[in-house]
Amino acid sequence: MATMACGGSVSSEGTGGTGALGGTSSGGASTGGVGGFGATGGVSTGGTGGVSTGGTGGVSTGGVGGIGGVGGLGGFAGAGGDGPFYTGEVDCNACSPTFYTCWKSDMVPVYSGTPPSQGCPPSTSIDTSGVNPCSTGFGAYVQGDPIEENGLCCYLSGMMCPGGRPFKVDGELRVAAVARRPGWVAESAHDGRSLSAEERKALATVWIGDAQLEHASVAAFARLTLELMQLGAPSALVAASQNASVDEVRHARMCFGFASRFAGAQLGPEKLDLDGALGSVTLEKLARETVEEGCVGETLAALQAAEQRRMAQDPEIRAALSAIETEESEHAAFAYRVVRWAISVGGESVRRAARDAFEAALAQELSLSDPDVSVEVWHHYGRLTAAELREVRARGIEEVVRPCMAALFERREQPALSA
Repeated sequence: MATMACGGSVSSEGTGGTGALGGTSSGGASTGGVGGFGATGGVSTGGTGGVSTGGTGGVSTGGVGGIGGVGGLGGFAGAGGDGPFYTGEVDCNACSPTFYTCWKSDMVPVYSGTPPSQGCPPSTSIDTSGVNPCSTGFGAYVQGDPIEENGLCCYLSGMMCPGGRPFKVDGELRVAAVARRPGWVAESAHDGRSLSAEERKALATVWIGDAQLEHASVAAFARLTLELMQLGAPSALVAASQNASVDEVRHARMCFGFASRFAGAQLGPEKLDLDGALGSVTLEKLARETVEEGCVGETLAALQAAEQRRMAQDPEIRAALSAIETEESEHAAFAYRVVRWAISVGGESVRRAARDAFEAALAQELSLSDPDVSVEVWHHYGRLTAAELREVRARGIEEVVRPCMAALFERREQPALSA
């Protein structure tokens, strides 16, 4: 496995290694009761605190149509409202399917042009842009055969967890929803018509997830630039942060291009919610966030991209992953330079904050599952299985992150670095 420069000096542009799975999607888990198909608050009567009231403690805010009312998690959603309703344990940190998403049978959102079907439509035809049980804007997916229960269509669902530098506000991942729109799609000479509907759906879903996070990373680096300026960082760090933000625009366009290719429609981000994104910043806070999002997250993202490129057979995807691998490695090396500078200025309290952040980030575990498509197709289009992702992540932590962390803390405190 390739090693990385671990940041070098502030004036250098060390390139890094190459990534596994980066940050995890986070956000509040669903609340309200849990239950089976038609438990209390069930389909026939709505039960106690039925969905039609909007209720409290629901998946998002309750409200119109009873989305997320008290009955929403107790037996598939209770009477009233059209959906989506969620049942089961919604784990916002899990990449594997952990819950069901349900709609009234005649209200399941499908992509335009989908032929009418008898009963519940297949999961491959469902537009999941409105499926967001964690209220972060981060994408979810549905898969497998639908379950029909008392006039509802329910689908096994999970949250998407791509890698890279996340954009978090108050500890919660924030990304833009995805819609049909031009302006964010890199041109492609190929389409996905040779694939089955299930394969296209699975590939579109994972590339949408990557695109959402790459798009949000533009904002993450823009915010970092402002924080560096607020803290009086040297010009080399400010310039590197600005350049990284531009890199992420390019990554987002490539990923939206692949998502659009497999979805058969031009896709792009809607508005990104920035409320509360700019708060007070200290050197300790900068170090903690940079360790989690950059030193660990970007390193593993670069290593994941390298392994994806090695597996991929599609030439466009290979070329894109090669560029992403190189640039995410540079972002990881840049993160170590930021932390070194922060320690050189802030001293022992910043060093402790950075060390604690490493330990917390390395302790995180992700729940992963494989798609319902063949491994050969998955590899051909630059994707890794759950086992491969775990292996890359584990090797990246042991062979790259831990040695770089050790090198960072072995350095004795130095005078503040300048450009």
